[in-house]
Amino acid sequence: MKLRIPTSCVALATITASLLLAACGDKVLDFRNAQINNGKVYARDSNTPFSGKLTNIPANSILRSQQGVQRLASFVGDLGNAAPYGGAVPYSICDASIHDGGPDGEVVCKPEQSDTVIVISKFSDGVVDGPYTVYDKTGNNKAIEATFRNGALDGNVKVYSPQTGKPVVTATWNAGVLNGEEEAFDETTGNRVLHATLVHDKYDGEFTRYAPDGKQIIYKANFAQGQHDGDEETFDPQTGRMTGQAHYADGKLDGVAKAWDANGQLIKEVTYDHGVRQPTVDEIAAQATADAKAQADLQANTDAQERAAAVSACVQHHHDEFHKQTGTYTNSPTLEQTAEWQKQCEVHPGG
Repeated sequence: MKLRIPTSCVALATITASLLLAACGDKVLDFRNAQINNGKVYARDSNTPFSGKLTNIPANSILRSQQGVQRLASFVGDLGNAAPYGGAVPYSICDASIHDGGPDGEVVCKPEQSDTVIVISKFSDGVVDGPYTVYDKTGNNKAIEATFRNGALDGNVKVYSPQTGKPVVTATWNAGVLNGEEEAFDETTGNRVLHATLVHDKYDGEFTRYAPDGKQIIYKANFAQGQHDGDEETFDPQTGRMTGQAHYADGKLDGVAKAWDANGQLIKEVTYDHGVRQPTVDEIAAQATADAKAQADLQANTDAQERAAAVSACVQHHHDEFHKQTGTYTNSPTLEQTAEWQKQCEVHPGG
């Protein structure tokens, strides 16, 4: 006799079996027990690349090894004091989903012996892919927001002030290079203090800096393929008066460059020719005076040497005449006689 099993029981058995199989496949491997071979993760003594959850991975090992993350770290590091604490890869320990030996899925990083999440990222086929978010030490405030596509930065990157939590920089990336607008903000007021455009990692077009009020321009220039090209101007942040003006051609200063003090008085004016500084009128005059003095000093020295030689020859002539008159070279003139000849020759060195 066949037993009649209710359909609901069959369904329950099927679900239970599936859960058991899934649980068996959900492996966990601690990083200290893992081996890396040919770029793939293996459980110790296993011949099959690991799939499951890899725990306690140093952030540098899984994140900083990514070229795209390295580029982000460099970009953030260039911000200096405005960079968030720990930068793009703060020191932390990560858990990652691994498939067939490579990162694939979510990566979560926390400080040692802490449950505070400070980095959340995603991988696909071994490279970072998707949102990449870094938080401050509390885990409550965002420090960096970025997006990767196939391992390269792609989209908008935002960096927040570690002091105020306000944005300090936003930049646009495309396939791993800066390509689009870049803006910077005052971390206290939140006002925009920089606006520029980059094309293939190089500034191109207008480059403008503002005072903390976000309105008063303090610097304005133009770039072409990463080089200064055209006028460059600076302004006093309080009065708005121009404090500097120059012109560039092919990245080199060219033409007249001027500087003014806060009262608008011209304090400096220099001319450049394709990057070579030209002397001013005062400098030319000063150089001419210096050259004339040097020439005069040289002539005076020459004259002194010639006169000394003439006096010496004159004294020697008197010695020779003395010997001729006495008819002997065994007798010498007295010291008084030699001194008298010296005086005479200094007055009339020619004879």
